[in-house]
Amino acid sequence: MKINANLIRVGNVLNHKKRMMEVLNTSTIKPGKGGAYIQVEMKDMKTGTKFNERWRTSDSVEKASVNEIDVTFLYIENDSFTVMNNQTFEQMTYSSKLISGKEKLLEDGMNITLEMIDDEISTVKFPKNIKVEIKTADAVVKGQTASSSFKNALTTNELDILQRTLEWQHLAPTAPDTLACYPFFKRDPFVLDDESCPHVLFSGNMDSYGDRLVKGENGQAVRLITIPKFNEAYRSTVKTNIREC
Repeated sequence: MKINANLIRVGNVLNHKKRMMEVLNTSTIKPGKGGAYIQVEMKDMKTGTKFNERWRTSDSVEKASVNEIDVTFLYIENDSFTVMNNQTFEQMTYSSKLISGKEKLLEDGMNITLEMIDDEISTVKFPKNIKVEIKTADAVVKGQTASSSFKNALTTNELDILQRTLEWQHLAPTAPDTLACYPFFKRDPFVLDDESCPHVLFSGNMDSYGDRLVKGENGQAVRLITIPKFNEAYRSTVKTNIREC
């Protein structure tokens, strides 16, 4: 679709020189002589290369047709991430390169938007506001100003806690395991080993639904599921198909 250069907006995708370019910034420059022109900062959506281009306000540019699909993020596995189409409930898997550097912002069950051009993903759009809980944070370095103050912080969510129980190999890591408990005086039922590793590990009364597939070093595969509170989610149904491999 052809549009005038003065209608270019941040976030638009332009088909420029047979490459898809995402508009990062625009500015109108009025020189002392001659007409005004539009300076546009763009990024090649395949290579990530940034450069500037200038057009007269009367010039025409090719704006790419972008389709938006609302999806729910499910989980990351190896070098790919899986989402579910909110309309058709179809699960789709894409390369993690599309969200490179933003993996820590993703939460299971988060609603994101896929921008599609010619049936290929061009951009993954995150929510404008993302709420995370800070578990621990380093102390502020003395002498830093408010604008330059950065420190490492560790966030957590409910699926992370479930995954920790698998990594620690104990369902109740804060409970002492030094005392025998009848009738389990020979083996602690809370300890997880290769024989007792579950196929599905779930927890109820959570704030929201979540789903994640975790794989162990010895080939174990465990599906983690958080089930929302029934008194808040009136129709909470989790269906799991388990088959023997």
